[in-house]
Amino acid sequence: MRATDTPWGPAKDLRKRMLPPGRGGSAEATARNQRERLYGATVATVAEKGYGDTTVADLLELAGVSRSTFYQHFADKQACFMATYDAILDGVVAASTAEFESDGQWIERLDAAYAKLLELIAAYPAAAHLCLVDLYGAGPEALAGSEQAVGQFAQLLRRALDESPERADLPEPLIQAILGGNFKVLTSRVRRGRAGELPELVPEIAAWALSYQPPPSPIRKPRSRSQPTGGGPQFAPYGDAGRIYEALALEISERGYQHTTIDGIATRAGASVHTFYRNFDGKESALAAAYDTGLVQSLALIQPAFERAVDWPHGVRAALRALLCFLAGNPAWTRTAILESPAAGAAMMARADDAIDRFASILEPGLEWAAPDLSAVAVEASAGAIYALIYEHVRKPGPARLLEILPLCTFVGLAPFVGAELALAIANDGERSDRRVA
Repeated sequence: MRATDTPWGPAKDLRKRMLPPGRGGSAEATARNQRERLYGATVATVAEKGYGDTTVADLLELAGVSRSTFYQHFADKQACFMATYDAILDGVVAASTAEFESDGQWIERLDAAYAKLLELIAAYPAAAHLCLVDLYGAGPEALAGSEQAVGQFAQLLRRALDESPERADLPEPLIQAILGGNFKVLTSRVRRGRAGELPELVPEIAAWALSYQPPPSPIRKPRSRSQPTGGGPQFAPYGDAGRIYEALALEISERGYQHTTIDGIATRAGASVHTFYRNFDGKESALAAAYDTGLVQSLALIQPAFERAVDWPHGVRAALRALLCFLAGNPAWTRTAILESPAAGAAMMARADDAIDRFASILEPGLEWAAPDLSAVAVEASAGAIYALIYEHVRKPGPARLLEILPLCTFVGLAPFVGAELALAIANDGERSDRRVA
């Protein structure tokens, strides 16, 4: 922990930053110094212990701040955490925006802004981990911070693309998808301790992001108004494990992961707590097992649908339809797996990463269709972009209407590899067309 570099200096030097007592400094400067030392202590301590195991006492000891002073600035640990998050985000946005507002062509300035973002992530991986991974463990209220971050970067990306004649009219959902794909690439490497690789990926990620151009005509919703009533196999309501999976998904989808208890799961499953512990070590292990079960069931539907298609582009659409039908038909599991599982920590986030990568394998043949400057990062980012669209639709309006975004997800998955015109044709008319693409 004390070797951790933070945006406010090395963790071991935070106490040394304390302003000397006396009348030389203003009260405002003293307060700012205290807050910044606590920000640095939050980054370092959460990096070592995780948000859940970090205590206010840990922060006081590392920052050299008294308890009474801490509570002058923050109501509790979460408030300090969110203030730290906001301070990191403000610094990153300011630095990236300054690069974009320098002289030069729009694409050069956008590349410079993105390079600055990745440079800062590589320089301060613990701070990046706090913003991209640890945030999910800080409670539902903290996730509003991620929306703020996406909004600020979306504004910057929109400003850049408005200067591009080919991309000025890019629809807002595609802006959000591009950002989602970027965050997937960033988050997976930060979580795996590979943030130092990111600056080298700037050209590859930029090539993927700029491969999107506005569709020649609007992306339509499916013609069918009927919603799927089921997505295939669901959690078996028999057997101890099956009943616990079903109860866990319902409890977490209704109460949230942090407020779900083992007693509540057992009661809902019609089982004893003893029976729960005979099957699982705790709430997180039960969630992991339920997640894996749902993932296997979804893949059992996706792969055959993909393989039955007449060619690869239509296979992508068929696979996405199978996935969205499964998610819509299993709403409690979908809310739990997509919205709530990250709150269980980095191990569950790793499962989500792996699930996205499993789906990304379906997109890999697209590299044979793509322009030469696209790399394997484009596959990863495209899968992340689709996941971001699904995440937002599950969050609002909900899983039951997921089939509405099938054409949009299809376009996002195909456009970097086959171009906007063919991606749109398959996205809008894929169910009617069985014509093999030459």
